[in-house]
Amino acid sequence: MSTNNTAIRAGNVVHNQNNFEIERSSVEFQSCGAILRGIFLTPKGKKEALPVIVMAPGMSGVKEGSIMKYAEYFARGGFAVLAYDNINFGESGGEPRQEVDPALQRRGYRDAITYISGRPGVDKTQVGIFVSFRKFLRSAALRRSSACPAMCKPPRSGLRMKIASSAIRASRPRR
Repeated sequence: MSTNNTAIRAGNVVHNQNNFEIERSSVEFQSCGAILRGIFLTPKGKKEALPVIVMAPGMSGVKEGSIMKYAEYFARGGFAVLAYDNINFGESGGEPRQEVDPALQRRGYRDAITYISGRPGVDKTQVGIFVSFRKFLRSAALRRSSACPAMCKPPRSGLRMKIASSAIRASRPRR
């Protein structure tokens, strides 16, 4: 990771040392016969290829919920971020509406990674996913280009970040 994506820790809070303005653009890509829609956030004025984080809300949420706060935080810190709605939810297509299908949602992550890896301004060797359920870490294992899967798991004691080391090892490109 480059030094322009650093953070400092103060107690239980992590603060960005950077506070870039954010550029937003609407995006869409195909997944399982439906069009998934999202927002691509980038730090304003950054010209080099950026590491990117792909994220979607947990099972039945929409991107305008809590994940957008995470997406904005990461983008202000120097990352490119793709936040999108899962299939059958929000602005994304798919029928029946509001139906949760974990297999299709995992496929959505894989297709989002494929889509974002082909965009200009993105470092396709530094693609991460930010998920809220363990089962979606399989998406990283199925997609060798995911460099750093992370899980946001809200346990009873509060919000914690947990790095799933086995998924990271499984997702690293083979040499």
